[in-house]
Amino acid sequence: MTLPPIALPDEASLPFFKGLAHGHLSVQLCGRCGTAQLGNPECSDCGSTALDWRPASGRGTIHSFTRIHIAYHQAFADLVPYWTGLIELEEGPRLFGRLLCDAGVRPRTDGPVEVVIEQLGDEVFVPNFRCLADHRQGEP
Repeated sequence: MTLPPIALPDEASLPFFKGLAHGHLSVQLCGRCGTAQLGNPECSDCGSTALDWRPASGRGTIHSFTRIHIAYHQAFADLVPYWTGLIELEEGPRLFGRLLCDAGVRPRTDGPVEVVIEQLGDEVFVPNFRCLADHRQGEP
């Protein structure tokens, strides 16, 4: 299997990737103001470095989405066409992921999703998101 291009963990994001390997999505919480974020060395709201990684609910809503029709890397050739989207987690941060919707189903903005962690290699895990609501084809 050819692995797709993936983000490499750095010191700030390593706990996020370790969480995926242990079966959960994680977010950073600021100890000063409570802001939730993903993989920053300091709080994006107050600048504090008092950050702690916590398991996230794994639930969110679709902020935006698109359908990919061209495989820009051979690892995606068997997937096209597929949906991808920007997901706003219940905790607040947003991240991109592939949308897993039933055949004939189209995602919708503000539609609910839940994380599905996919293992792509021995130590490579990525978050995808399953559409939860009745996303009928053709609805806005």
